[in-house]
Amino acid sequence: MPRTIATEDRDRLEALCMLFGVGLVLFTLNPQQPDFTIRMRAQRFPPDMYFVNEFADGLHRLDKDTFNRLFQ
Repeated sequence: MPRTIATEDRDRLEALCMLFGVGLVLFTLNPQQPDFTIRMRAQRFPPDMYFVNEFADGLHRLDKDTFNRLFQ
């Protein structure tokens, strides 16, 4: 995100990035020298198995061939 983002929006975005483990990089709007700053590094979390199973069940209902290639 550009450093010109409003403080309130940046704080909200940081909270969402922290919640979902997404990294956040701020930069200046100078194309020749953007001056990147890592505000938050991405985090690795194991997937929530409830949503994995929901996805797999939906895929199985809609496209059994793709399901079989991915899970068998």
